Amino acid sequence: MINRAATGGTNTRRRGSVAPPVAATDRIDMRQSSPDHNIRFCRDSVFSKCVSSPRQQRSRHLDLRPAPPPPRVYRPHSYPRGPKQPMWPECSAYGKTDATYLIMMNVRISPRWLTGSMPTRTREPSGGVDLGKARERRWWLSGRRIRSIARAGAFVDDVGFALLFPSERLLVPSLWEAVAGEDTEPFATGMDLDEKRVWSWKDELPRRGLAWYGNFVGGCGSFLSPSLLRRLYPAYGGTDDHADLDLSPTAHEIATALAEGALPSARLRALIGDRSRYQRAAVELQRQLLVTTAGVQEQVSGWPSTVLDLTCRRFDVGGGQDHLTAAELFIGVVLDASARDLARTFRWPVVKAREHLDALVASARAVQSGNHYVAPSIAGQFR
Repeated sequence: MINRAATGGTNTRRRGSVAPPVAATDRIDMRQSSPDHNIRFCRDSVFSKCVSSPRQQRSRHLDLRPAPPPPRVYRPHSYPRGPKQPMWPECSAYGKTDATYLIMMNVRISPRWLTGSMPTRTREPSGGVDLGKARERRWWLSGRRIRSIARAGAFVDDVGFALLFPSERLLVPSLWEAVAGEDTEPFATGMDLDEKRVWSWKDELPRRGLAWYGNFVGGCGSFLSPSLLRRLYPAYGGTDDHADLDLSPTAHEIATALAEGALPSARLRALIGDRSRYQRAAVELQRQLLVTTAGVQEQVSGWPSTVLDLTCRRFDVGGGQDHLTAAELFIGVVLDASARDLARTFRWPVVKAREHLDALVASARAVQSGNHYVAPSIAGQFR
């Protein structure tokens, strides 16, 4: 059951009540406190107050009544004096994955507390149907876990879009939760079997043509099904698609190099000559859906290098752009969302996202309730 609090478009946690701010006297000076003390503080003083179980968070019902925005809560992992660290590996573009931060701190954070920050409300159910349980079924969180790459491809094809790991900014499916379950934290004990599975599948799924992968959904590492990719792809499907788009010179240089064939990221970095410029350009190309990962290439020393290739070479794209159908698929997966949620997920302007959702309402493919839009499959079960 999900507590959906209308906040005028401001992101809020979707589950459980939010704890009052931690008193100033309870905050930690990370430079003076010992690591053990920090860990005890994380577990006992903050997370025990503001993190409810995923099952409780999912079981909040929908409601039309607005709620005030939650107070700011200082949490140790985002404490202003602490170093800025990536929470999940996909935050690092094509570099070595560093999950040691979470491992060294040994802070156990419920992953579903991190998963969704879409504006939320609650409503009284009239048909006994729980939105949280409907999402569990739709996002493959109930039933048999994914244990093969073929089934991982079927998962992405079914939901249309999914994150690699859960994100605190988005309330959408993730491959990690379909593989390990929503109560399991990624990298809690290091690179275990499930972590190895999903980390290798992000390169293998595009190589086999089962799913596109890159930095797209909400600015995170994410998958798109081939059918949704075709509806979102911005060009006609040629190796010179980049020439018609407004990109940085570095992005054009990378796309031109890839027109001759797939290349490992190590070679592309050497071509550009600057790691930061390369990473920014690679993300820019992915957010335009022009480039995808396509396997890895072993190196003489160090980590394997991610192979990049043009999307049009790996998938059948071009000429099939249909954002209205993409918006319909989004509502059919998320089940209840606002125009800001759609805009954040597919990187559209909010005005454009609202126009598409209003068009779905006009054609009876979505139901509007306040500033939210609900999938017809569940709209009749809430009053």
